Amino acid sequence: MARNSLVIRGNWEYVCKRVHERAKEMKERYGIKPTLRSLFYWAADSEGLIVHSQRAYTKLSEKYARYREKVGEIDILSDRTREYKRFYTSDAIDIEEWLKWELKYIVERINDIWKLPRWYNQENYVAIWIEKETIALIERIAVEYKVDAFPSRGFASVTKLYEATKILKEIVSKGKVPQVLVITDFDPSGIFIERDYRKKIEEYGASANMYRVAVNPDQILKYNIPAIPHDDPRAVRIKRDPRYHSWLKYCNSIGVKPLVVEVDAFAGTSPRAFRELIVSWIEKFYNKSREDLKRREEEKRRKVAEEFKRKLTSMLSSLTV
Repeated sequence: MARNSLVIRGNWEYVCKRVHERAKEMKERYGIKPTLRSLFYWAADSEGLIVHSQRAYTKLSEKYARYREKVGEIDILSDRTREYKRFYTSDAIDIEEWLKWELKYIVERINDIWKLPRWYNQENYVAIWIEKETIALIERIAVEYKVDAFPSRGFASVTKLYEATKILKEIVSKGKVPQVLVITDFDPSGIFIERDYRKKIEEYGASANMYRVAVNPDQILKYNIPAIPHDDPRAVRIKRDPRYHSWLKYCNSIGVKPLVVEVDAFAGTSPRAFRELIVSWIEKFYNKSREDLKRREEEKRRKVAEEFKRKLTSMLSSLTV
């Protein structure tokens, strides 16, 4: 096969340039942090730049890594597989400098501390439960709307779900109603994960309202979301999934092809629709009529904070003389 046979339009330099522009657009315009997988679906299916195949995806990964090094913007994508931590230091802490720095930090933070959380005095608690590989896609939305994001890989481990259940119990004890938005791939595991979540949290003595937000059959048809490449190993493994036959019956009953459609494909080819979908679900549980009480309480807290800021600023001045 020729060197550029995986490229349909232009060459790899051109493809990487377009993909890089798309990565910035998704992050800045739609508030979605892109994965390489989501960019692949855009390049292959929305723009027709490369072949829709696993080989093309692998090559894009290689070429785009080199391109990011070349333009000096390496960390535009999220990579949680590699973490580097440093523990060694030979320097002693200067106590006076440390104290000054801490006081300055507190003084600066006071302006934020008096502000109440977005969901203060709200009757609902909203969390997004999403497959681990695609958590980066909704991180910025979760931060922007101040909701929890719970990542799980396929059917969540017992430990993961138990930890999530403890949070749900805590939320209920505070008088709030847990509203859980489930986002998974459309495949045998993904389509039945919501049922597994319901069963498990009930077994662990918790409760929550759960909603399957994506990827759903109507979304696949409406936005023409592409399936995984035919040569993706997952396309073969899926038939060995114990839920495959149940999923096959489900697909036949609703008139959709039994093809795996990833969350990345939805976000990559229709980022605006993907964002609006998640935001609309979050806002559905936010009661704006409760904001007046929050503002009154914030005003009281602001006055207290300003008095503390005045005292700490005076203390800091005495240390810098």
